[in-house]
Amino acid sequence: MATRQRAVATRKATPVARPPNNILGIIADAAADESVQPEKMRALLDMQKEIMAEEARIAFTKDFIAMMEELPTINATGRIEIRERVAGQRTGPIQQSTAYATYNEIWRTIKPILLKHHFGLTHSNIESSDGRVVVKTTLIHERGHQRESIIPLPLETSGSKNNVQAYGSSTSYAKRYNTAQLLNLISDTKEDRDTDGVTTIDQSQLEELIILADDFGVDKRRFCEHFKIPAMIDLPIARLDEAKGMIRKKGKK
Repeated sequence: MATRQRAVATRKATPVARPPNNILGIIADAAADESVQPEKMRALLDMQKEIMAEEARIAFTKDFIAMMEELPTINATGRIEIRERVAGQRTGPIQQSTAYATYNEIWRTIKPILLKHHFGLTHSNIESSDGRVVVKTTLIHERGHQRESIIPLPLETSGSKNNVQAYGSSTSYAKRYNTAQLLNLISDTKEDRDTDGVTTIDQSQLEELIILADDFGVDKRRFCEHFKIPAMIDLPIARLDEAKGMIRKKGKK
């Protein structure tokens, strides 16, 4: 009888050998093994974090590719359009057309598409010591992977705006720009296409030029008069380096 009891006790004390089928199984077995050193446990936990991060990245990419089929475009007249996808064609019939004016209009259009594909979008302002508006936009997936876009902008003071209005205007523009950047929204508006066969600077180059002009105290109206253009966005890209050099030279004087 005593021999039988010892045999039963031995069986209970001996862990059942099983081939772990994933890293969690390995970690569970290691945690139950008193001979495993803490350093090895930490290495296993770090490995698990890396695996989870990679799985989250893969899930993000898969859902993002699926979402791209439904994201809108902005046509030449500034309307937000969602088109039916037709096999063998770049675009199909228009399913939805919304007036394009502000970030809010873009958000109303893309929000249901983001939620359908398990994404969220957040914005936050970052403190800046030079008076610029710095906005960070984050595209978040439900599995935890995320991408960010950050843009610094000067206060948009056109139209006799006060500082509060200028701050709000620049923030709204930065949110709109970051959102288009993260979602790769296609725009056929004047700012993003060729004009009369001449390729003009894009939005990011315009922002760089505005910041440079502000840093060197160059008057933007005189800048446009010098290059014979109605607005800075109409600067030919071939003259961008020339324009930067002129701003720096004028600023030094």
